[in-house]
Amino acid sequence: MKMLLFLLIALAAGSGSCASFPCDKAVSQTEKLICRDPELSRLDEDMATSFKKQLAAIDGAYKKDALNEQKNWLRFVRSLCDDASCLRRAYETRNQLIAACSPNCVDPVEVYRLGDENYNLVTLRDPARRLKSFSAKVQARALGSVLGCETLIEVPVGTAHGNNSFGGVCKVKTANKTHYMAICDDDMVGHFGAIEAESGLPQKALVDFTIKECFGG
Repeated sequence: MKMLLFLLIALAAGSGSCASFPCDKAVSQTEKLICRDPELSRLDEDMATSFKKQLAAIDGAYKKDALNEQKNWLRFVRSLCDDASCLRRAYETRNQLIAACSPNCVDPVEVYRLGDENYNLVTLRDPARRLKSFSAKVQARALGSVLGCETLIEVPVGTAHGNNSFGGVCKVKTANKTHYMAICDDDMVGHFGAIEAESGLPQKALVDFTIKECFGG
């Protein structure tokens, strides 16, 4: 609870800076990048303002979930970025998700067609939701450690208690380098896949990879 209250205070603090936090107290490389770039500072301030409005509008029972989602985004998505273009994508995506809350926040669902088949595609609002599962499987295969995922999708089978598949674009650290990978797994069968990827991988490429490597029995 203390962490959640701290997040609210941090989001509200904006004096002395065009960003939502005091730039004279910026510590991380990510914060310094934001403070050096007027567009990123504006995106950060826009996000903080939109998020405060969202919290005021959503039902009380969902406020804690919204705070946890925002905390995870700051810790496991924004912090992955090493350059302005990555941060710009991260903020634009996050601002779109915040704006989509009306009033409560749900994961966007759409029909995705691949070949002759239709699939239910869920874009998960919190990319950290699968972090524990991805991390365990990546480490078990000596592929490194997952630092976080910038995007996460789910491809459910559409039946109760079915085997849902997940895919994410994640940053992985090894002994020699830090790089991005597309990673997928499932709930029941034990599918797993991991390939080299780039930050900002198009969603279509991630969905196609997830369906090919990790969907079905």
